[in-house]
Amino acid sequence: MQEINFDTFKDDIQEMVQQQGFSNNEVVTALSRRGFQTSTRSLKRRLASWNIRRERLAGEVSDALAEAVNYLFHHTLLNDAEIATRIINDYGLRTSHRQVKSIRLLFGWRRATHGPAKATQQASTSLHVQQALLDGVSRTFGRRWFLTYLRQQFGYRARRNDLAIAQKQLDPAGVASRLPALRRARLENYTTSGPNFLWCLDGHDKLAQYGIEIYAAVDAYSRKIVWYYCGNSNRTPISILKQYLNAVKTVGSCPRFIRTDKGTETVLLADCHFSLFIEAALREQWSEAEYEAIQISDCYIYGPSTRNIRVEGLWRQQRYG
Repeated sequence: MQEINFDTFKDDIQEMVQQQGFSNNEVVTALSRRGFQTSTRSLKRRLASWNIRRERLAGEVSDALAEAVNYLFHHTLLNDAEIATRIINDYGLRTSHRQVKSIRLLFGWRRATHGPAKATQQASTSLHVQQALLDGVSRTFGRRWFLTYLRQQFGYRARRNDLAIAQKQLDPAGVASRLPALRRARLENYTTSGPNFLWCLDGHDKLAQYGIEIYAAVDAYSRKIVWYYCGNSNRTPISILKQYLNAVKTVGSCPRFIRTDKGTETVLLADCHFSLFIEAALREQWSEAEYEAIQISDCYIYGPSTRNIRVEGLWRQQRYG
């Protein structure tokens, strides 16, 4: 069994000292985690015998190094040592965690603030949250998603408590809607046999006041948009029927089931789909008992729009996208 001593960790110690810029205390702590106990005095003597010295970095900070520290600090959650390692590996620049810390402090990039600086950071966070809420994309974000969104999109590191305070002040309704006690019960999922087994159809009237009415169909299995109609009326039965027939002609087959609400625009659609279902039964030579028992419920599903979750999901994506 190999004896554990300084020589066992020589390469690791040299990397920690010269490349990662660890202090003697940090090296001793790292060695203790690996099961080797020593002291800083012993480490110092061994470094001298190995002639391993810390390379002093130039006092001047290049623009490329400062920009790398700026990007990694504001767009990631890495600490100074991890930022230094990323800069060495990804940017090919020489630095250490001490120099990263010096650059941060030089430009005022701090992780924790106190006193007047804390109030300034809270005000800055509030402004960023207000701008993000106005854009509309982040209205459904919780605290963690919002932190990531601000960091990646704006390069801004917000403190979690500051963000929570800003959200409560600027979007109290959104915060309340995300509380567990106020969430609506999730609709039960349903399964389908495969693509083109069930098409979910519905109209979208949120833009009707601007003269834009939408009707669409979504495949329940793949969430693929079968067709998307945009015109001046989505309540004309002949228009809905023509949209359906064009889709069937393009796809080359019709679905087993269609799901819609009980709107007047679906009368011709239901009749046509039921006729196609009967023709398919005749072509497949069903038995007389099976043929006589055919009902429209065997191929058509009626229900309220709020339960037609596949196409309602499309409208939700459209609103928030």
